[in-house]
Amino acid sequence: MVHSALAASLASVLLAPAVWATSCLDPRYAGSPLSPQAGPVGPDYRDRPHHRPTFRRYPLSTPSARDAALLHYLSAHRSGEKYLLATQAAYGAEPLLRATSQPVLVMGGFTGLTPYPTARRLSGL
Repeated sequence: MVHSALAASLASVLLAPAVWATSCLDPRYAGSPLSPQAGPVGPDYRDRPHHRPTFRRYPLSTPSARDAALLHYLSAHRSGEKYLLATQAAYGAEPLLRATSQPVLVMGGFTGLTPYPTARRLSGL
């Protein structure tokens, strides 16, 4: 009796998330990971103007004018340093990393919260 009750409760706990996860396979599902709406929608949902993707697309290998000017300045004034520049987070360094093949030191992880070396330890790099 205890085993069957345990199995029934485990099945009920796992069934709802499993059904929810497989609902994205339904073609009527809205399907946008950026949209807060979940579940099936009516047949005219995709034709409505409010469901157009609105995220901006950036070319992958074209730096902005500001980033290009910064990279040009740093490259022109580089005098044997191991790294072209160092940043405190990967998020801000991403366009610079894509724009140059020169070494860039990214510290602090993606968000900049990961501990990174002190100034004294950096001088030894």
